[in-house]
Amino acid sequence: MKINNVNFYNTNPYKYQRSPVTFKQVIAPKMIYDERNVLTKIIFSEPTGLKDICDYFMQPTILRQLSFNWRCIRDLQGLKTSKFAETKIKELIGMGASALAFLLENGNVLKITYGKHLRRELENFDIPVYEQGVLLPNIYYYIEQYADTESVTKDEILELINKIRAMSYEVCDVYDSFWVKKDSVRDFQFGKTPDGKVYLLDPECAYKGK
Repeated sequence: MKINNVNFYNTNPYKYQRSPVTFKQVIAPKMIYDERNVLTKIIFSEPTGLKDICDYFMQPTILRQLSFNWRCIRDLQGLKTSKFAETKIKELIGMGASALAFLLENGNVLKITYGKHLRRELENFDIPVYEQGVLLPNIYYYIEQYADTESVTKDEILELINKIRAMSYEVCDVYDSFWVKKDSVRDFQFGKTPDGKVYLLDPECAYKGK
C-alpha cells in the first residue's frame, strides 16, 4: 500500500484556479494506492462537507482517478441544499463502477450511487442499511453500518460465500477473475463490523439463482 500526501496547489499541472477558502478543509489529504497504483482511499485533513469534497474531486488530477464515478460527482456538484451537503466526511473509503463510499464523522458510511443499487430485500449476510433515499434524479444514497475490509480473513469470506449460496443466491464480482470462481477473492467486497460479524458490502454481488 502506498500513501501520498498531496497538496493540490503544488501538484496541479492544469493550474486550475479556485478560491483557497473552497478547499481549506481538503488541502494535503492522504492518497492511498494499492499495489497496482490504483487509488483506493482518500483521507481528508479534517472532516469536510460533501459539497466541498465534490468540488475537490472535480479537479483534473483527482477526477481522472475517479473516472467511473464522474457522472455522480458532476451531478453532486449542483447541490445547493441537501441533507448531506454539509455532512462531515472523514474519508473516501471505497469506489465502485458507479458508487462512492464515505466514512462519516459519526462512524457510519454514506454510500452514494449513480442508479439504484439496492434492488432486492436485504438478507442477514448484507451490511445493515439504516436509511436510504434519493438525492437527485438517478442519484441514490444509503446510510450503512461501517465494516472494516482489512481485518476480514479469506476463510471468513469463503464461509460467508457458502452461506450466501446456501440461501439460494448466486454471487458475482467477488473473485479476482470476473465470474470465474477462484480461490483469490476480492476482499474489498466484504467487511467486518466492530462486533466481529462479516458482511457482504455490495448487495449487487448476490442475486437469486434461477
